[in-house]
Amino acid sequence: MRSDIFIEIILSLATAFLILKLVGLYVQIHRITKQLDDFISERTHKILDVSLSDPFLESMAANINRSIYLQEKMRINEVQRERAIRDDIANISHDLRTPLTAMIGYLSLSKEEKDFLQKSLYIDIALQKAMSLQSLVDNFFEMSYIDSDACQIQLISLDLNKIIRDELLASYCEFENHSITPLIELPEHPVMILGNELAIERIIQNLIANAISYSTGQIEVCLKMKGEGAELIVRNSSHFISDQEREKIFDRFYRASTERISGHAGLGLYIAKQLILKQGGSVRSDYKDGMFAIIVYLQSLDNE
Repeated sequence: MRSDIFIEIILSLATAFLILKLVGLYVQIHRITKQLDDFISERTHKILDVSLSDPFLESMAANINRSIYLQEKMRINEVQRERAIRDDIANISHDLRTPLTAMIGYLSLSKEEKDFLQKSLYIDIALQKAMSLQSLVDNFFEMSYIDSDACQIQLISLDLNKIIRDELLASYCEFENHSITPLIELPEHPVMILGNELAIERIIQNLIANAISYSTGQIEVCLKMKGEGAELIVRNSSHFISDQEREKIFDRFYRASTERISGHAGLGLYIAKQLILKQGGSVRSDYKDGMFAIIVYLQSLDNE
């Protein structure tokens, strides 16, 4: 008889414990469900509370939190991507509108002008604006291609010294037009690197163009061997450039000056950097004693 009563007491206690356990689980599941409802209805972006007494529920909440984190990260990345696209479109629209408006203006003037020489002058200026517009469009397409997965650069043995000399010679008229006599320090012997000829030419063209655009009168081009590679330095005299500005100079559409330079979309250094990185090189900037410098490091052939 006593044993029956003892068994009933044990069963009652077990039943009560089980009921309490189930009630506790229900409360915790309800709390998780409430938090999930809030998240789904976007009333909150907080993660689930994982301080639960049940290990299974705690593990389940942790897994849900990981999913929420990844979903939120994807949402933020998408917002940033859309914002970047809008900014790019705004920059492109502004850069295209400037020479296009000027070109239309000068063509309109030439149409009304009776004097032949003045008419020819207006047409020549309009042609220059058209060429500037074409250069901008080429830069936009080049930026788009470089940023795509389709851009695959094949590397071969190249004489960097020869390419630099050729590009400096091709830029002679630009130096003359800006009354600049560059100081050139190049070795007498070949400097062999592992690179892509078209990409290297584009890099040097962009560095020279940037130096000419922002120089206050002096430009230096220096090439030397450093470590297991080659170091190219392009300097130009410049007004003071802060560290904060220098951190942005390789960004798309960035200009060191608040004034936009005609024909320049702020893509030259961005394109140069991307091409350098795709060839296993590195690039940085420096400012010292009134001279702004772009320092490029490229792998030598022996470092292949």
